[in-house]
Amino acid sequence: MPIDRMKTKKLISPDFFLGRLLVGVKSLCDLAWLLVCQPSRENLKFARLVLSVKPRFTMVKNRNLRMLYDLVGKVERQQLRGDIVECGVWNGGSAALMAAASMEGAIQKDLRTVWLFDSFQGLPPPGDRDGEIEKESYFPGWNKGNVAMVQDVFEKTGYPGEKLKIVPGWFNETLIRE
Repeated sequence: MPIDRMKTKKLISPDFFLGRLLVGVKSLCDLAWLLVCQPSRENLKFARLVLSVKPRFTMVKNRNLRMLYDLVGKVERQQLRGDIVECGVWNGGSAALMAAASMEGAIQKDLRTVWLFDSFQGLPPPGDRDGEIEKESYFPGWNKGNVAMVQDVFEKTGYPGEKLKIVPGWFNETLIRE
C-alpha cells in the first residue's frame, strides 16, 4: 500500500514529534560539526543558545540562526537604535535568539523592545497565488504557534517580559499601513 504523501508531510513537519526529532538531530549534528571544525568560545556560546531554542521553539536552520545572531551583534556594535521585529514567529525561538544576542552586546542603556507578530492559528489556507506543493501539503493548524511557548522561551533567555510585545492576529489586521 503506497504511503499517503500528505500524511508523510504532516508527520515530518515540526508540528509533530517526528518532525521535531528530525530538526533536533540535524541541529545537533550541525553544531557538533561547527565545534569540531571551528572550536571557539563564541561558537560554544552560540551552540548553547541554539540548544536552548531548538527544536521546541524554532524551525529555523542553524546557519540562518547564526546569521540572525551575527547581524544583531553587528547592530549592537554599531550602536544602531531601534527595536527587533519578527513577523511569523511560531514559538519564538529565533526572536529569543536575537534578543539574547542583543543582551550580550547591549551597548545602549535600554534593551530593545522585541515585537512579535503571528496569527497563532497556523498558516492560512493556500490561495490562488500559491503553488501546487503548498496546496497539496496544507493542513489546518500547520505551523500553529503558541503564545505561552513564546513567553517561555523568552523567560529561558532572561529577556525582560516588559520588553516583549506579542501581537496576535493576521498581518492584514495587525500591520496597518498608514
